[in-house]
Amino acid sequence: MLIVFEGVDGAGKTTQARMLVSYLRSKGIKVALTKEPTHDLIGSIIHKALYSLGRPLVKNKQANLRALQLLFVADRAMHLYNYIMPKEKQNYVVISDRYLLSTIIYGIASGINKRWLIELNKYFPDPDLTILIDVRPERAVQRLNKRDVTTEYFENLPFIRKTKRIYLQMRSFHKNCYVVDGDPDKKHVAEQIRRIVDSKLKRR
Repeated sequence: MLIVFEGVDGAGKTTQARMLVSYLRSKGIKVALTKEPTHDLIGSIIHKALYSLGRPLVKNKQANLRALQLLFVADRAMHLYNYIMPKEKQNYVVISDRYLLSTIIYGIASGINKRWLIELNKYFPDPDLTILIDVRPERAVQRLNKRDVTTEYFENLPFIRKTKRIYLQMRSFHKNCYVVDGDPDKKHVAEQIRRIVDSKLKRR
């Protein structure tokens, strides 16, 4: 089973993914936590590209954004076949912080053709469950500003507003997508998520 957390930067995906892992393990369920982009070979190139705006992959801006999306897809292919699917075969519940919907949403927000993005990702299987954490953009930026890390390319208020809007427009892209209010405190958000996941697990 693959459970994916989606949402804008600063929505609380990583925190909620970790809290869900702890909850499921307390129930005796085998759980594996992962994320995209990965920190493997291709994922490492992506992370470097996101933090190195002065040194794009290619000089043309639009071509650079397309090259970045191709790297996301290549990273996902390795992630899916080398990690996610083997874990699922071992009866793990795999929880991923981002998956293919992020590529499509952030690509659209960057001005890349929607059909091209969907075509790139059409051979990847849908998650069994997608948790879309919806948060006010201003709240997301507040959370990002508290991090002691360098800001990535996409982590700014105008872009976050745009990605939030597209996420809500595209939420039906995966049939098992649930929108959760991410503005309350993390324990309240976690309770919402647990109810959804418990219900899904009962139907397995």
